[in-house]
Amino acid sequence: MMNPSISDSDVFTALRSFLQYLFPNVEIIQSQQNRNPPPKGAFIAMNNVGKRRLATNWRTYTNTEEQKTQNTVMPTEYTIQVDFYGKQSGERAQVFCALFFDYTGSDVFPKNIRPLYVTDPVQLPLITGEKQFLERWKTEVKIQFNPVISTPMEFFDRVSISLIPVPLEE
Repeated sequence: MMNPSISDSDVFTALRSFLQYLFPNVEIIQSQQNRNPPPKGAFIAMNNVGKRRLATNWRTYTNTEEQKTQNTVMPTEYTIQVDFYGKQSGERAQVFCALFFDYTGSDVFPKNIRPLYVTDPVQLPLITGEKQFLERWKTEVKIQFNPVISTPMEFFDRVSISLIPVPLEE
C-alpha cells in the first residue's frame, strides 16, 4: 500500500501540540475512541470532519540510484472540530481562535502543516448522564497540508536507435 507523506495522525499531532502550547494543564483527546469515557473536569476534544482538495495535483520525479519514483502532491484542506468542555471553556475557545488565526499559529505549527482559518466559537448545550449542564464550546479549524504519494516509476537516460531499411514499392 502506498501511504501519503503526511498522515491524519501527523495533522492531529500538530493540532494537539498547538493546543498543549496554549493550555498545558488541560487534557486533550481525539474523540471517536471506543470504550473510553470522557475525562473528568475540563478537557478539549478533536474530531475529524472532512478533507477537501484545494488545487489540481502536481508531480515531481525522483531519479536516483536508491529511488525511482513519481511523486504526486495533492494540496488538501483538513477540517477538524475542536470542542472545549468544562469551566472556562468559552474563554479557552476564544483564546484558541484568536491565536490559531494569528502569527502564533504559524509559528507553532510545523512548516508542512499550516493553519488556514478557524470558525467563531459556538456554545452547544450539553446535559450529562447525571442531568447536569456541562459547558461546551465548539469551533472548526481548517488546516492545509500537501501530502506526497510516491509511486514506482522506470526512467531511462540512454536510447539506442538503429535504422532498419525498408524496401520501397512503386
